[in-house]
Amino acid sequence: MIVFDAHAHGDRKECAIRQAQSVLTMLSSGTPEQAEKAFELAREFPVLCVTSGLHPWYSSQYDVEAMRPFIEKVPVIGEIGLDSVWCDVPMDIQKKAFIRQLDWAQTFKKPVVLHTKGCEGLIADILSDYPNLPVIIHWYSGPVDVLPRFLARKDCYFTIGPDVTISESVQAVAKSVPQNRILFETDGMEAVRWAIGDVKTESLSAVLQKDVAFAAALRGVTPEVLSKAANENFCRLSGQQNPDFAK
Repeated sequence: MIVFDAHAHGDRKECAIRQAQSVLTMLSSGTPEQAEKAFELAREFPVLCVTSGLHPWYSSQYDVEAMRPFIEKVPVIGEIGLDSVWCDVPMDIQKKAFIRQLDWAQTFKKPVVLHTKGCEGLIADILSDYPNLPVIIHWYSGPVDVLPRFLARKDCYFTIGPDVTISESVQAVAKSVPQNRILFETDGMEAVRWAIGDVKTESLSAVLQKDVAFAAALRGVTPEVLSKAANENFCRLSGQQNPDFAK
């Protein structure tokens, strides 16, 4: 069972492992330099699908317009969003960059990957101005009572984060998101180690399989059924073709 990774960061060594393990991956890039590197890696490793958008952490360091050439190239924009927990960039600067990129997403008719840390309610408010925009909530770990606001959107997808076995918020997402809107992610193996402890990068595929098995048990379905649905969702959003081995 191969599970595609709907949100990741990683260096060349990790991307080579993704290629060897046939893990289709949305490789996120949050600055112009990161985007250039991501496209370089994608030329070398065909399993990679680049996503680009000015990350809120860098929204005071770059003019958001510098990301537009990359955003025009990618099938999915992001990760973009707001952060009041791990970021000290003034919120008005973050919001300006965020809304500019949402406007591009609407114009270009592209989904967006959302970073929502500590700003779940505010982002839900902002998204009310973009009712038809497909969004991917990356590794939701916010208040459970805000979840219904996102779930009510017809094109709101969620990635299940690598701490699903221990996080009540991630488990709430895993239980409630419709099957045609569920995805899985590592956020990169450094993030996996941060979340759940020491795990070898070579265990990348096994981490995703374990998370699918846990979420499937919560939902009362088989891991095969859930992984197939998640992989189909990945391909629909990214425009990647679903390989025969994952069907």
